[in-house]
Parts: sequence; structure tokens; C-alpha cells
Amino acid sequence: MTQQIPESALQVLPFYLVADESGSMGGAPIDSLNEALPELHAAVTTDPYLASIARFGIIGFSDDAEIIFPLTDLADVTSFPKMHPKGLTSFGSAFALLRATIDQDIADLRAQGVTPHRPLVFFFSDGEPTDHSWQDSLRDIHDKSWKNHPNVVAFGLGQANPTVMQKVATVQAFIQSDDGYLDPAAAIKTMIQAVTQSIISSAGSIRSGQGPQVLIPQSVPGMIALSADPL
Repeated sequence: MTQQIPESALQVLPFYLVADESGSMGGAPIDSLNEALPELHAAVTTDPYLASIARFGIIGFSDDAEIIFPLTDLADVTSFPKMHPKGLTSFGSAFALLRATIDQDIADLRAQGVTPHRPLVFFFSDGEPTDHSWQDSLRDIHDKSWKNHPNVVAFGLGQANPTVMQKVATVQAFIQSDDGYLDPAAAIKTMIQAVTQSIISSAGSIRSGQGPQVLIPQSVPGMIALSADPL
């Protein structure tokens, strides 16, 4: 039986999935995402300790951005909402909402008496920004003077412009195949597997006393190991 860790002693790992819901993401990619989230939950919640330190949230964006799933203790999750294709790709609103959401979530975690670690954001899109304000919003996300700035891993799907996705990523863009593209449905499943393995590896690192790390599996192309320093 896994030892129950007091809530006040927890080191919390916030993970965000920021997902493009543009109309071009319709069909298989969105279906794959909806199917993959329960798989992530099932994998993580097999270990009560691991599930208790992981916090997971989803932001969806197209013309506008919305919090689809607020940052939540995965141990308490029973189901995920369905994502639906809509609108065009507008990055600016997604980055602005992400920054505001992270600030509020970190404040809430501190109020709960837990130690939050630097957030990890998995960002994916199959298109280029259609708004003109996105670079300003992206600059805000990359601002190292922002104490809660996250580590962002960007996934370029389908026809996503590799140069744009590399700008989004603070770590390294995830773009697979020789021509720079990866089938969106396959990419989403690979991404969810990476998120799952990151949570599992990170929890194991903390529990074993190795220190706070978010270990992005080297076996996933374009991914690296990160330090997840306490905020």
C-alpha cells in the first residue's frame, strides 16, 4: 500500500495542455485527443502518490481561448470534457489566458500550503496564427522576469509551420518526420504519452529523493530532460 503523504508536504507538478481547436483540427485529431485523455488519467492514477502530486489543466483555443478543464488534482478526476473543432487559429488569446491562468493557479496552490513547481505546458496546433497580437502575448510567456514562467514544449501538427512552433517552444519544438510534419492524430497520442511519462518520471524522482525534475523521455523525438525548480 502506498503511504499517504500529508497535503501540506506535497510538491505539486502543474501540467497544462494548450490545444488548438480550430476547424482544421476536426475529425481524427480532436477524436484522438478526446480518446487519449482518459488513457492519461488511467496511467497516472495507478499510483496514488503520483496522482496526488500531479495537477492537470486544459486550455482550448481557436478564435477565442477558454479554460476547458481547470487545474485539478488528477486523483479527483472522474471524466474529461470533450473538445470540439471550431473557428480559426488565434494564438494571442491562448497565450494571454495561459499566463493569467498560471498566475491564479500558482496563487491558489500556495494558499493550499503546497509547494508548486515550475509549470510545464504542452502546446500544440496544426496551423499558423491568424491574429496580429500573438507575438506580444508570446513575449509575455517567454518573459524570464515573470516568476511563474512555464517551460513550454510545442507540437507542430499537420501543416503547422515549424518556424512558428519553434518560436512558441521554450524548450524544443516537437516536430517529427523528414518533411517537418507528423500526422495530427498520431502526434496527439504521442504527446499524451509524453505527458504521462513526464508525470510518472517526475513523481518517481521526487519520491526517491533525487530532487525536483520534470523528466521528458529522451525516447520521444525532440524532447529533453528539464529541471522543475520550486517557485
